[in-house]
Amino acid sequence: MDPGRKKQQRFIIFAGIFLTNALLAEIIGVKIFSAEKTLGLNPANINLFGDFVLDFNLTAGVIIWPVVFLTTDIINDYFGKQGVKKISFLAIGCITYAFIAIWIITKLVPADFWLNVNAE
Repeated sequence: MDPGRKKQQRFIIFAGIFLTNALLAEIIGVKIFSAEKTLGLNPANINLFGDFVLDFNLTAGVIIWPVVFLTTDIINDYFGKQGVKKISFLAIGCITYAFIAIWIITKLVPADFWLNVNAE
């Protein structure tokens, strides 16, 4: 196989992993979970400054965001700063498109039967 083609295939694979995980992390980021309860522990309840209680409540995006960072490092190693820049701008575009599509879709009026099914 041609080395240039192999390099291009590698970029497509890493770009797919990067984009999928970046987009998923943004979408599932609205879910907030308790790290302590997930691990079967009691909440930390750390008092800070007397008024603020710190627990380990996190966005679900933190679960897969490390994959984005790892693929960024791999892309940088294979394709340099330009490769990371290219995939980062592509990710920004895809995430923006996804949020606009989700926003528009949430504005659609639901069908009557759907409201009835979900009311039960």
